[in-house]
Amino acid sequence: HLQTCVIMKDIIMMVLEDGKPMDMQDMMQMDNGTKVMPDGHYTTSDGTTMMMKPGECILKDGSLTTTDKMPM
Repeated sequence: HLQTCVIMKDIIMMVLEDGKPMDMQDMMQMDNGTKVMPDGHYTTSDGTTMMMKPGECILKDGSLTTTDKMPM
């Protein structure tokens, strides 16, 4: 089962859903309250705002990982 996640690929934000990448159009809220913006910024549930780096992805549960650690 493939997880839904948001990936920064090069400088483009993509949503990966069921293994299919799509351009990210709208803010997405993850299960832990993290909000991810289409420009690559994300705000954690405690209010910290950060910028995703190329190759990072945020899983639907809100955890941050990198694409090389993800099962594809």
